[in-house]
Amino acid sequence: GKMYSKRETILGDTSSFIISDGKRNMSRGGFNIKGGADFFISDNTTISLSATAGKMNFDMGGYSNLYEYTLPATNSIYTTNLNSSIRGGTTFSTNLSLQQKFNKDGTHKLDILAYYSNRNGEDSENQDEFLTNSSYEIKQTLQRIKTFSDDNSNNFRFKLDYVNPVSKTSKIEAGLQSIIEHENEDYQFQNFDTNSNT
Repeated sequence: GKMYSKRETILGDTSSFIISDGKRNMSRGGFNIKGGADFFISDNTTISLSATAGKMNFDMGGYSNLYEYTLPATNSIYTTNLNSSIRGGTTFSTNLSLQQKFNKDGTHKLDILAYYSNRNGEDSENQDEFLTNSSYEIKQTLQRIKTFSDDNSNNFRFKLDYVNPVSKTSKIEAGLQSIIEHENEDYQFQNFDTNSNT
């Protein structure tokens, strides 16, 4: 949508004004898919498998024209700022579980769970500032900054639970859990030389 603001600062007998007029746009999208199945190998053995996959994107961009001046009057300054950012990524996760019952009522049992998830995302942002004339036609590049990041994460989890009721008043319980997390991120920052644009 459109943006407009006017700011006044008074210092002694001088008033400084900044008028900003611009526009900003934003869009987002994505999808998510889920699925799963249960396999009854026998009356006492069940295997379950489920998975989720998705994708998302978020874009934002816009511009702002700034007019700076003072009263009593001095030189006026006109600048334009351009900003754009793009964010996106994919996600995936899956569960595999096994339940083995050793008696009819299912109190003596073994549960095994294996889980895996992955996230891969990219973010980029551009910021440009230009000195212009009163019609906001570009005269000179004042600043040009670009950033980019790429991250990838993987998570693994394994869990085992065993329950054995040895009597009406006591039972044996044992468990094991292992978690592995790995994340890698690449970040780049570029501040361009406005004279050579490199």
